[in-house]
Amino acid sequence: MIRVAAVIPARMGSSRFPGKSLLNVRGLPMVEHVRRRTVLSGVFNDVVVATCDRAIAEAVEGYGGRVLMTAASHPGALDRVAEAMQALDCTHVVNVQGDEILVLPGDLRRVAEAGSREPAVEAWNAAAKIERPDELRDPSIVKLLISRTGRVLFCARRYELVPGDPSAEAACKSVGIMAFTRAFLERFVRLPRTPLERAGGMDQLRILEHDLTLRTVWLERGYPTINEPREVALVETSLATDREQHAVLEQILLDPAIGPRPWPGAPSAVLQRTGGRDVRPTRGVVEGATGLPVGLHLMRPALEGLKSAVEGGLPGVTLQLEGSVLMVEAKDVPRVCRFLKDTPAYEMDYLANLTAIDYPPDTLEVVYHLCSMRQKHGPVALRVKLPRANPVIASVTPIWRGAEFQEREVYDLFGVIFEGHPDLRRILMWEGFKGHPMRKDYVPEDQDAPDERA
Repeated sequence: MIRVAAVIPARMGSSRFPGKSLLNVRGLPMVEHVRRRTVLSGVFNDVVVATCDRAIAEAVEGYGGRVLMTAASHPGALDRVAEAMQALDCTHVVNVQGDEILVLPGDLRRVAEAGSREPAVEAWNAAAKIERPDELRDPSIVKLLISRTGRVLFCARRYELVPGDPSAEAACKSVGIMAFTRAFLERFVRLPRTPLERAGGMDQLRILEHDLTLRTVWLERGYPTINEPREVALVETSLATDREQHAVLEQILLDPAIGPRPWPGAPSAVLQRTGGRDVRPTRGVVEGATGLPVGLHLMRPALEGLKSAVEGGLPGVTLQLEGSVLMVEAKDVPRVCRFLKDTPAYEMDYLANLTAIDYPPDTLEVVYHLCSMRQKHGPVALRVKLPRANPVIASVTPIWRGAEFQEREVYDLFGVIFEGHPDLRRILMWEGFKGHPMRKDYVPEDQDAPDERA
């Protein structure tokens, strides 16, 4: 009988991004995201994390996961997986790389079932189409050259290292999921390391240089991984904008079987399960499915993720995080607000408040508080600096109809001009009133309101 185990190798000593296994993404360490997605696939007899680092082990065990401690001397991930396999009752092993934070449960099922579809093949590598030209130049993405029958011929991180000039049909990108028979993996660790493996740092090259067959399993697409800090924003964008990713994120956060547990040692943040959401009692904040809190301004880790998602989804936009507030440039306000409202992960469908602050002599700030009534999270606070001498900004009434009266009030009291507003006129003071009474340099004058009885 076939028994398939999933092993997730993870270590703190990554050369390109040390400590990435415990990188906090939406309130969970990255390795825990991978473990939960693997469990969610429902296809494995065992799911374990293999590591040589106690910090990773304590984090995973704190969430109820199983850990197998391995030696720190392994040259590659497959050697670590092979050691962990010795403690497992399995006929096949699927290696799920610990940085495959966006791995889909359906893709894991497809790879796990490859062995039963073609039992004569002993080793499989998940692969996906290269979607953009820049992926060919990205050393974080391993490129595969494959034969017409799907056999891997060569792999390289840099496309220019690939011999010849293969067509697009021959090249694809490697996804960090591999499957093996137990016998193959036992044989693999006895093979001597090879020159190309040492030079390229890829386990696949040891297989290929020893003339062993490595077959591809095609996936519909390959999602970003986190090999370097720059890729965090790409992952956050996928979590925020991709509906399938968002649905999986909700499942791993809320499913009672794999849902949130306390992050070990998290100060003032021990989570208590209440009604499918997580409560942080010492802060009075409730977190919804996306990990964004309700009841107070978003806490910094959630805001950092939101900032990365916005910047990744809107090229050319840069936000500044100041305390619990995101600072936005005036020219970017319509795009940022539209993104936060239309992105499925956030759905900021309610403009709770729009006001202004006067900082004489040079600056006015417009402040937006955004919430999601549908997803029950927020508020997100956005602030925009404007020159006091010419405070002009685009109206957000096309995004939130309820902004109409709030913008009129800010215009009336502070003198901010909202371009594109459908009816920008005073709302509290009468027409003909001189000045803007909430500005700090306003000097009251003896102004008579028109007598409407006349």
